[in-house]
Amino acid sequence: MNVFSTIRAEVSRRGWTLQEFCDKLQISRSRFYRWENTGDFPMSYLIKMAELFKMSPDDILGISKIA
Repeated sequence: MNVFSTIRAEVSRRGWTLQEFCDKLQISRSRFYRWENTGDFPMSYLIKMAELFKMSPDDILGISKIA
């Protein structure tokens, strides 16, 4: 699952619209779509998303922890 699939799944799981999620991040939907199309976004927003979703940035990025 790519990063944006994870983000969209978390948004949906919480019952938020994409607009509500963008409002929480204080960004426009067009900015989110731009990030989604380029596959890139500022890491400062990764921290904000992790806080909103109550999950680690690694989980959002799909990084597995090796024991």
